[in-house]
Amino acid sequence: MTENPKIDSILDEANRLFLKGKLDEAIKYYDMILHENPNHIGSLNNKGYALNKLKDYDG
Repeated sequence: MTENPKIDSILDEANRLFLKGKLDEAIKYYDMILHENPNHIGSLNNKGYALNKLKDYDG
């Protein structure tokens, strides 16, 4: 977790959607986090994985 409760809350929702296979929705949440913290490694990793699963190589 981070020191930012807002980011933690968004990350929880993103990961919940990710695990449910709702990858398009999860990516939107990861993008919200990355807007605040472009180096957030968990969001970068999971967004990349989701884009790969969706075969969206331009994401």
